[in-house]
Amino acid sequence: MSFTTYDTQTLLGVLRTLYTPQTYWLDKFFASEQTFEQEYIDFDILIGGRRMAPFVAPTVQGKPMIAQGYTTRRFKPAYIKPKDIVDPQRIIKRRAGEPFMGSLSLSARYDAVIADSLLEQKNQIIRRWEWMACQAIVTGQVTVAGDDYPTQTVLFGRNPLNTITQTGTSLWTDTVNSNPIADIEGWIYQMQSLTGFVPDQLTMGLSAFKAYRSHPKVLQLLSTIIRNGNDAVQASALQGVPGAQYAGTVGLGNLSIYVYNDIYEDATSSATTPVNVPYLDPTKVVLTASTGIQGIRCFGAILDVKAGYSPASIFPKTWQQEDPSVTYLMSQSAPLMVPTRPDCTLSAKVV
Repeated sequence: MSFTTYDTQTLLGVLRTLYTPQTYWLDKFFASEQTFEQEYIDFDILIGGRRMAPFVAPTVQGKPMIAQGYTTRRFKPAYIKPKDIVDPQRIIKRRAGEPFMGSLSLSARYDAVIADSLLEQKNQIIRRWEWMACQAIVTGQVTVAGDDYPTQTVLFGRNPLNTITQTGTSLWTDTVNSNPIADIEGWIYQMQSLTGFVPDQLTMGLSAFKAYRSHPKVLQLLSTIIRNGNDAVQASALQGVPGAQYAGTVGLGNLSIYVYNDIYEDATSSATTPVNVPYLDPTKVVLTASTGIQGIRCFGAILDVKAGYSPASIFPKTWQQEDPSVTYLMSQSAPLMVPTRPDCTLSAKVV
């Protein structure tokens, strides 16, 4: 009996796993983009003034007010530069999904390999943007480190009160003494007092959400649903958004709860197999006033002659090496995600 790989010598198809980057933090909190025609990124942090205008007699001159506005900071961003080599062996081999004997011309296969590589580089860069956005929102700062780049921590000036670590009986796993509802409402008042903005969203890590949903005080409050209460947590059929799932509402003003559990592969790990790391610590919750943060995706100029030393969010390029004959591909980005009002974010470790 002869062996036949495929009767028609045609692959019916290939199921290919594409890990498309999820951009929850970018999409939710960094809608604007700004580029800089220099290697530095200058960004403004808004200082919220809440002064009341003074009374004066109608015949008295108006009283000059000292301006309260913002502080400007400067940062020289590190580059993100994923790079690939396309050697002739990749062009000769049949691509996944092609008929068994191959149907694409070498030229078409070359173009397809280039396109695939550039798309993967773009996805890698977007994941780094997402990581930076998450760090800025969760911690109020971003630490940038890499090869031949001195480690720098960009501080956005968030109030230390907005970084909370629950301990002992305050942890939500202590179902007798802790009170998640009271904690959340207290944080809402705190943020409103600091900024004037009312939080509208609570993002929970998976461990924090499990502790919250099963907490006796939360379950007791949820019984108000039958009496037209405003608090609700969906037990199933969670509504998805990129990178997170909507899980219901809580507290004053119907604060929306999102459960976030996205991961990335740690590129700095020395392990032989990829190490998956959560963007958000599963034990934390993050309170945000979406309308107040005014996050900006900032990009410095690309110091590359082919880019014309111009700013760009991503600058891809290819070039050839003659001997041996290979094609190089590289994409470059010089990013920083800036929350203009950092006090409109608050994080708490609750588990």
